[in-house]
Amino acid sequence: MSKKRSKKKCRQDGANEREEPTYSRPSKSQMKRDMHRYQALGESLIDQKADVLDTLNISEQLRNAIDEAKRLKSREALRRQKQFIGKLMKSESMDEIEEALGAIELERKSQDRTFKRLEAIRTSLLQGSNDAINAVIAEYPEIDRPKLRQLTKRARHEVSDNLPPSAQRQLFRFLRDTHEAHLALEATHTPEHDGKNNNESTINTDSDAD
Repeated sequence: MSKKRSKKKCRQDGANEREEPTYSRPSKSQMKRDMHRYQALGESLIDQKADVLDTLNISEQLRNAIDEAKRLKSREALRRQKQFIGKLMKSESMDEIEEALGAIELERKSQDRTFKRLEAIRTSLLQGSNDAINAVIAEYPEIDRPKLRQLTKRARHEVSDNLPPSAQRQLFRFLRDTHEAHLALEATHTPEHDGKNNNESTINTDSDAD
């Protein structure tokens, strides 16, 4: 009786070994969504400048295809090239590329906000009184105050006399440089940086004591 059970068990084990593993294939709708994703990301790469593309981790084949798409003038040729780029995207690190482009877009939006804010500050200086100058000084205490007053006076003179905006451009560049210097100064006063400086001071003090 035990031999029969043993033979039956062997037949079952053999049948299990012959069973091929099953794989779940993505649905047609999922494949379509993926293809749209590849295509959209590929087209967004075509719109990027060369210096941005240089920072991305993409294959040489894809980069060449993107450069070729930028050179094409025929609408039909460009359409086919976009489809080709979409197919190439399947072999690329999609998540990494999307993350990098997302960070670049955030930086671009931040720069746009800064530009608009500096434009608004310049406008307030041109149209306002000394209160506008005092507001800028309050926001940027380290600003070169004589230069701010001088450029503002010259720019206001240009506006009132309808002269070419030379001083107005200089005023904007001055505000931009001041803003960037202010951000750099703030970065040197972060808790992490201050802690590092404190540690270095402790080390130097210990060394002097020795």
